[in-house]
Amino acid sequence: MTTDPNLLLLERIRWGMNVCDSEHQPIGRVVKVYRAATYGTPPPAAYPTEVEPYLEVERAGSGTRLFVPIGSLSDVTNDCVVLNVTWDRVDRMGWEQRPAYLQDP
Repeated sequence: MTTDPNLLLLERIRWGMNVCDSEHQPIGRVVKVYRAATYGTPPPAAYPTEVEPYLEVERAGSGTRLFVPIGSLSDVTNDCVVLNVTWDRVDRMGWEQRPAYLQDP
C-alpha cells in the first residue's frame, strides 16, 4: 500500500504554524486545515468528486485569508509549512478566493 506524500505532510501541520514561501520567507500562519469537503448528498454536479485538502492561511500583516491546496506544499518543517512558490507569486495563484465546496463542519 502506497501513502500519498501530501497526506503525510498534512499529518504534520498544526494550527498556528508559520507558512513560508519556497525561500522560507514568511507568508502567514495556518488557521484551519480542510481535510475534506462537505458536499451534501448527492454532491452538486459542478463540484469535483474528489477534493484535495486545503489550508486556510492568515496572511501576515494584512490578515487576509488564503486557501492553499495541499498540492502546493513542498515541505513541513518543525516550525514552518513551506510552499512550492516564492512570495511574489502567491498573489497570482488565486488562493484569495475560497473554493465554494469548502464548508465548515
